[in-house]
Amino acid sequence: VLRVLAPLSRVSSALVQVEAGERDVRLKPTGLAELDEIVYRVNATALAMEQREDAITSRIRTVQRMARLVAHEVRNPLQSLELLTTLLVAEEDSASREETGQAIRKEISVLDQVVTALLHRSIGADLDLNIQNASVEPLMRHVHRINKPKAKDAGIMLDLGAVPKVEAMIDSALVGRSLANLVINALQHAK
Repeated sequence: VLRVLAPLSRVSSALVQVEAGERDVRLKPTGLAELDEIVYRVNATALAMEQREDAITSRIRTVQRMARLVAHEVRNPLQSLELLTTLLVAEEDSASREETGQAIRKEISVLDQVVTALLHRSIGADLDLNIQNASVEPLMRHVHRINKPKAKDAGIMLDLGAVPKVEAMIDSALVGRSLANLVINALQHAK
């Protein structure tokens, strides 16, 4: 009886630990076939719970990363909209109000594009990095090309200059977005 009760007591203690959320709770086989089946089930249940907990934690981290990404990507257009609406209220000239209104619509379009891109990226994806060997040159040329008209409208010369032939292990989409953010911030704050 004692030979059976001692392992049952360990099984009971292990179940209490698993219920409390402790990790790495594992029992050693007892040598009793009937009892070892229960030991196996306790160990399998503990492992399955840990794996589910890890999956939930991973999903939470993904949602947090997504929230940070959305906040970062949406902040610049929102700041521009705030400034433009302040200007719109202060404008006395109808032509200036119309011009500011067009700028607001343009910023709303930019904001819509950012949100749409984020939604497309998040569908079925967990925002893991897609790191590959890639050239930085095409990313720089693309950012230059799409921001040159905005710079010209602002009276700012956006010069690409000599582009280095650099290859690196990067996530091209995120590095391209980072370069774009740098240029957008510079255009917003340049004099």
